[in-house]
Amino acid sequence: ISVSAFLLNRSSDLLVEHTITTFITELTGITENLIAAAPSPEIVFSNLMDWVEMKTFPEKPHFYCYGNSDKQFVRTNFNDCKTMKASMMLSYLYTDLEDYGDKVKTHFGLNQNVSLLKVYNYCEKTDVKQSHNALEDAKMLCKVAQYISKNEGEFEKFPEYKEIIL
Repeated sequence: ISVSAFLLNRSSDLLVEHTITTFITELTGITENLIAAAPSPEIVFSNLMDWVEMKTFPEKPHFYCYGNSDKQFVRTNFNDCKTMKASMMLSYLYTDLEDYGDKVKTHFGLNQNVSLLKVYNYCEKTDVKQSHNALEDAKMLCKVAQYISKNEGEFEKFPEYKEIIL
């Protein structure tokens, strides 16, 4: 879900306009036109709730992020939410959202965080450049999770970091 290119002015509940700079567009591919055409977070999270309810999962779905900024994003949107369905989805996300970075640190014996891109490139034996796009980040995290799941129980020392957790 790519939904965070605006800020809410809490004192007046009006959207505060922010210019999408050339730097942001080059980094993320997000443009003023994309923002103008994007649905509100309430619509996005309501639609996500519909999707989760309609899917038949063998078990309850889990939601992962990499780092803590996504949890803050969910909390902020929950506080500003005005519809029940979106509030339910945001609540579900907030209580279930797990930072996969902890699993990465444990698997590779790291005592510090390492960027998702570095981990992805290591796991996939590639050297892609990050597009800073939420969908691309989600795909990378999925590949990292599959790699760690496939190699569970095997200790691997991440090449850049020498200290390990004992």
